[in-house]
Amino acid sequence: MEFLHRAVTAGDIANVEILLNKGADVNARNSHGLTPIYIAAESGDLDVVNCLINKGAEVNKGNIDGYTAFHRATLNCQLHLMKFLISHGANVNIGSKDGMTALHIAARSGKIDIVQYVIGQGAEVNKETIDGYTALHHASERGQLGVLEYLLNRGADVNKCDADGCSALYIAAEKGHIDIIKRLTRQGVDVNQCNNRGRTCTCTAAWNGHLDVVRYLIDRRADFKSCDNEGWSPLTSATWNGHVDVISFLINQGADVNEGDKDGWTALHIAAQNGNVDITQFLINKGAKLNKVDKDGVTALFTASQHSHLRVTECLINNGADANICSKNGNTALHLAVMNGDIDVMKHFISQVTDVNKGDSSGITPLHIAARTGHVGATKCLIDEGANIMTANDDGSTALYLAAMDGHVDVTECLVSHGADVNECSKDGWTALHKSAEKGYLEITKYLISQGADVNISTNEGWTPINIAAEYGHLDVLKYLKTNGGDLNKGSHNDDTPFLTAALHGHLEIVEYLITQGADVNKGNNVGRTALRNAAWNGHLHVTKCLISNDADVKKGQNDERTALHAAAWNGHLDVAKCLITHGAEVNKVTDDGRTSLRSAAWHGHLDVAKYLVTEGADINRSDSDGWTPLTIALQRKHPHVAEYLINTGADVNTIKNIGTNALHLAALNGYLEITKYLLGVGVDVNRCASDSSTALYVAAQNGHASIVEYLISQGADVQKGLDNGFTALHIAAEKGHLDVAKILTNNGAEVNKCNTEKRTALHTAALYGQLLVTELLMKKGGTVDMDDEDGWAALNLSSQNGHADVVKYLITQGADVNKGNNVGRTALRSAAWNGHLQVIKCLITNGADVNKGNNDDRTALHAAAWNGHLDVIEFLNNVNQRDQNGFAAIHHAIHYGYTSVIETLISHGSDINIQSNDDQTCLHYAIKLCYREDVHVELTESLKKISTDVYQNRLSAERALVFYLLENGANPDVKDNNGNLPIEYARDEEIRQMIFSRLPSMETTRSYLGKIK
Repeated sequence: MEFLHRAVTAGDIANVEILLNKGADVNARNSHGLTPIYIAAESGDLDVVNCLINKGAEVNKGNIDGYTAFHRATLNCQLHLMKFLISHGANVNIGSKDGMTALHIAARSGKIDIVQYVIGQGAEVNKETIDGYTALHHASERGQLGVLEYLLNRGADVNKCDADGCSALYIAAEKGHIDIIKRLTRQGVDVNQCNNRGRTCTCTAAWNGHLDVVRYLIDRRADFKSCDNEGWSPLTSATWNGHVDVISFLINQGADVNEGDKDGWTALHIAAQNGNVDITQFLINKGAKLNKVDKDGVTALFTASQHSHLRVTECLINNGADANICSKNGNTALHLAVMNGDIDVMKHFISQVTDVNKGDSSGITPLHIAARTGHVGATKCLIDEGANIMTANDDGSTALYLAAMDGHVDVTECLVSHGADVNECSKDGWTALHKSAEKGYLEITKYLISQGADVNISTNEGWTPINIAAEYGHLDVLKYLKTNGGDLNKGSHNDDTPFLTAALHGHLEIVEYLITQGADVNKGNNVGRTALRNAAWNGHLHVTKCLISNDADVKKGQNDERTALHAAAWNGHLDVAKCLITHGAEVNKVTDDGRTSLRSAAWHGHLDVAKYLVTEGADINRSDSDGWTPLTIALQRKHPHVAEYLINTGADVNTIKNIGTNALHLAALNGYLEITKYLLGVGVDVNRCASDSSTALYVAAQNGHASIVEYLISQGADVQKGLDNGFTALHIAAEKGHLDVAKILTNNGAEVNKCNTEKRTALHTAALYGQLLVTELLMKKGGTVDMDDEDGWAALNLSSQNGHADVVKYLITQGADVNKGNNVGRTALRSAAWNGHLQVIKCLITNGADVNKGNNDDRTALHAAAWNGHLDVIEFLNNVNQRDQNGFAAIHHAIHYGYTSVIETLISHGSDINIQSNDDQTCLHYAIKLCYREDVHVELTESLKKISTDVYQNRLSAERALVFYLLENGANPDVKDNNGNLPIEYARDEEIRQMIFSRLPSMETTRSYLGKIK
């Protein structure tokens, strides 16, 4: 196939014709994805192109990237070839895979005649590439002024942006094409336009150091203070790339030298980080604040030290930067300098800091950092300057501990030689020796012991260095510790010895070594766990074999009689289980609570282990002390494959015992159809009840297992059978919204209007839980829409109570009585208002609900809303002076519960502030009494805050401010209740009394008022 392409490349037209006549595919791509006609166009060979077209070449077929012969001819500016291709059907607007058209290519080339020709042939001037680039973008990017001029004259959209939000002006600014920018601005382009990142043309020009562009744009009123989405301004952008001329110009224009980005970084932070000392000094000279911090509390000095910029550090300090400032995490610049181990920078800081031992928020000092990072020079320097070797961080770790943790021998030696205590412990009791043992650092271990480290020192949990080495498998360290007096038999507080620990973690070599040193293979810890149990627990077969070969007792149980076989079965280690049984482990040994190894395997679904145990004689029907058998455990834990195996092996399917359920319940509960079929096939009673009175049908319906429900019914399950409280399978399906289950039940005789002990039907339940589709089904199946439960609640009332607007709407269409009350007269509207369900309220009122209908106490929906403080409902209902049988209006209820925002709303809607209840008390009576109640919290609104602030210097409680508010809004203090008491007579302090007295117009009026008080 490549022969044709080679002939085309060579311009061998005769050979091209021969190959085509022999059947070569004229449109095939070569290994580089190029078609013959594309190659011919690349060479500009008109004769070959003509030959190929005559032989059927597709003019518009692209190469692997979608570029056609016309694209290539345009790229090569071969106008004659372009015209030829157009005459043979070339599509001028066809795009490559990235959307490049011939016009885009021509615009980049800057050949005006090519651009003119392509547009003359119908090229779309504003056609975009995949990235949103138009021809105008390309001309701007390449600085092709002539092309740009022509494109503008042919209708190019100067404001069109690419996928990143960049216009032609933005791209020209980025590239520094001042002539393009001038032409575009004459076209009226907005010089402050931003890309998707919020970055302006001025910002990108500053970033790239185009001073002439920056100057021109600012002359055209570009906002040089505008920041992008991350808070970067033209000044910080120029600073990042070190464009000092742009920086100088912007500052002279008035740019804020101390403005920070979103993280609080200023130009000075940036210059210091990048090590640009000249710009740093320039910014300082222009007023940059040396100690300005970012959001993390970091100054420019921090950024310089973090990157080891000595000259910038010197510059900042010499100009007055404070080396003692701490970041939010407590770090100083010295901490950061030490991290890099740069001694020159460190020394500069040490001469400035007041405390070389200052720790960060975690107590980490510069010395800790030097030790942890292994900088011995920095360590020596800090010690020489007074660093405290024994200072610990918040975890109690010293520098020595941290050096040992990361294996820094030279730092460890340096610290010890300067007096570090090798036996100093962290808060959890770990020493440097514990850490070196954990990491396996033999050299550090040797050194620490040579300096007096205690080889038998214990952590807070009782772990010695030997135990730690055993846990992490470091035999060489363990041997060295033993040689130097380490106790191989010392256990932790749980009596876990190095031998037990090594077995648990599968370190065979250590286990073997400790046996040679006399380890007791059958000794357990304080709960009786032996090395064999530990190895079996984690499936360490080689360790298991080693222990057995050294007389480990395979039958030995821990204190609760769990054996190594129990452990292997629990975690599914088949090979270990086989090894143990082969060497005499008792397959049916039970724990203190009656659990067998088979039950352990069933618990975690280890089918292979379960099969093996059964073949070795495991009792498949043995139940534990709670009555659970391996079968019921497998079903409960959702391991159907284990359950199926046990059933097929003869497990007792009728066992119920203490757990109150049987295999059929568990299979139905978890949706195991095949197991359900098998159980019924062997005679299990389909209607048998569990201890909670549920049947298999009930639990299947509860969990939405439609196929199980259908099968159980086909096998005689009683669809009407309920729990002791009368709840049937249909009730629970309605509650959970299992429509398919509800359909099956109703189609098979489930009584739609059957009541539970509270006289609730499935329809009540569906409505209560907002299950619209089930509600619709039940109504279609004969549900009674206004049927009452024992409290008189109908379905509409229940759905309204819980705010299920869709169910409410549907029930109304089915004839539900919107004004029906329950036994105490509560209607659906009052229930919805009580719980603040505004959408339900609107639906009910739209459909005829009586907004003023009260319950048996004459309390309306408005009272209910006020009682619970539902402001939006109150505003909607708005009959503010409606009263209940106690004469309480909504405002009385609102005051009773301290709902200030409700009170304010009611007053704004015309509520009578002086309306009296049946006991003749007004709002003012109730509000004053509220001041002395401890069971109510009064809502502190802005109105009450303002009263307290403006009048009482912030010392007035919300309760007293409410009294003041009512008086300000016209509350009459001269109204007696039916006991003859004025509101003031309920006041127990002078502050409330003075609020009332201060509003009386004269002393004579006051005397008259006082005369009315009993």
